[in-house]
Amino acid sequence: MVERVRVFLETSALFAGIWSRESAARLPLRLGEAGAVHLLVSALTLAEIESTARQSNPESLGYLALALDRAQVQVVPSATQELIDRCQSFTSHPGDARLLADALVERIDYFVTTDEEHFLAQESIRGIVLFAVVTPEELMEKLRNSYA
Repeated sequence: MVERVRVFLETSALFAGIWSRESAARLPLRLGEAGAVHLLVSALTLAEIESTARQSNPESLGYLALALDRAQVQVVPSATQELIDRCQSFTSHPGDARLLADALVERIDYFVTTDEEHFLAQESIRGIVLFAVVTPEELMEKLRNSYA
């Protein structure tokens, strides 16, 4: 059996994918729904998304749960505090350090984000990870090329 590509969705990418029906960020969720990729998120990501939904539109919580279930999104175990502390030296934000540490534990293929400042523009992060840090658009391009 062929191993599915493992895709970690950072908070900004998951948020965009769920709430922007027409954006490229929606496509990883559709691939997850089809079983073409294995989607992973941090517990921190889910907490942030749920908090935002509760504050801005509590009625959307049902849709949020349904979207995550349909896309077969798996919540990963939290990384150790030691790994989170090591990741803190590569990012200026404690939450970003936790997301990065959680992704490192999971042996993912792609870390998908729309966060330019904290992830995409950080060469120090790209230098320590074995996975690609990409936008949703870049993920789709890479997947298209790998199946071409």
